[in-house]
Amino acid sequence: MDIIVPSVTIIVGGKTLLDNANLKLAFGRKYGLIGRNGIGKTTLLNHIARKDIEGFPKHLHVLHVEQEIEGDNKRVVDHVLECDVERLQLMRELDALL
Repeated sequence: MDIIVPSVTIIVGGKTLLDNANLKLAFGRKYGLIGRNGIGKTTLLNHIARKDIEGFPKHLHVLHVEQEIEGDNKRVVDHVLECDVERLQLMRELDALL
């Protein structure tokens, strides 16, 4: 269930962000990206979300939540679930059928 992608290279605008790096995400673990502005943290996440990384599993449903959101009383999980438009459409179809 782990994701292991060897030899990840990401080049944006002629700048190499990752060169032949190994990407490993262990099932059930949580990760945080820490680093200076402009070094490619968001670019890496965008590549993962768009499945632009060769060898990244295409069957996974990846949600990329923006880092800044206006505060409200909603739970974080509710914000994340609202981003899943496919799930919302299926829920509407289920309501219509019932």
